[in-house]
Amino acid sequence: MAQGNQSEKKFPIWEMLTAVATILGVLSSIFFYYDAKQSTENKIVEALSERYESVDREMSYEQALEAVDRDIQTLTNDNASLQLEKDKLENEVDSLEEKIKSLEEEIDRSEKIALAESYAASGNYEVAIPVLNSISEKTDDIVALLKDYTSNYEISTVTNAELLASNWNFDEAITLIDEALKIVPNSQVLLDKKRDITPKYLVDTIECYKAENLWLLDSKEYLKMSGKSYRHAIYTQQSDIVGSMFNNAYSANAFYNLDGRYSQLSGTIGSIDFSGSGTIGKQDGGQVYDAEITIWGDEQEITTINLSSDDAAKDFNVPISGVKILEFRVKCGGNSKVGIAEIQIR
Repeated sequence: MAQGNQSEKKFPIWEMLTAVATILGVLSSIFFYYDAKQSTENKIVEALSERYESVDREMSYEQALEAVDRDIQTLTNDNASLQLEKDKLENEVDSLEEKIKSLEEEIDRSEKIALAESYAASGNYEVAIPVLNSISEKTDDIVALLKDYTSNYEISTVTNAELLASNWNFDEAITLIDEALKIVPNSQVLLDKKRDITPKYLVDTIECYKAENLWLLDSKEYLKMSGKSYRHAIYTQQSDIVGSMFNNAYSANAFYNLDGRYSQLSGTIGSIDFSGSGTIGKQDGGQVYDAEITIWGDEQEITTINLSSDDAAKDFNVPISGVKILEFRVKCGGNSKVGIAEIQIR
């Protein structure tokens, strides 16, 4: 039994050899690692020396890395300095561009002012005003010029419009003002003048303050004269006193206070057809008689229109400048009815 135990404690030769081989392998791996590491570091140093002037081939790996770090830091600082220099140059360029732009605008402004002044000198404010308005930044001088040109343009336009209106060319006068309003859209002077020239219907604008046997046509109705329909009218109507009047004739009148604010009166006068609309002449029959229609202004006769029984409706257009009290007087006979329609004042 004792011998058997001693034989069990002995190491077989092959196990010893295996252990020794293992140890040698580990040592070999360690030596190989350090050798490979050294070789790799040497190669890195060589590569760095070719890339950076501050790295020498004889340097250690750590020294080479320190040299590279210094170079990188220097480059970083240089880049920062260059960036600052670049920003400075860009700011100078921007400032220069601003100055150039300002100079160009000043030159452009001066040229436009000179151009506007040349047009204004010839009275061509239709061009002078838009030229000044095209300047984006207006100085006090430009604003003053615009105000002066606008005032002159308004005066010129109003004068020409009034001249046209005085010759009964009202449509042309309104067109002239409309064109001027394209140049100075907010001109109250032109807007007021256009309102004055634009025709208004007398019966819709001014209330009749006294009338006898002349009636206002309801806005929902119309009357017919010579086969044509008319609105905005006053008309005569038979009264109970007709039969008692001499020669079966009667008169009618109507008064309007114009207060001297209008210059022209126009409309159409005629005998109302017996086939008229609404209650105006629809159920009437019989003979149409002659009629006389007189327009008066402040007790002065302006015009008289005579209608024979077979006359067609007649247009009238008369001046009423300064007239305060406007009067229509109608004389007709029998059961005739006379209409004064589409009465416009300007």
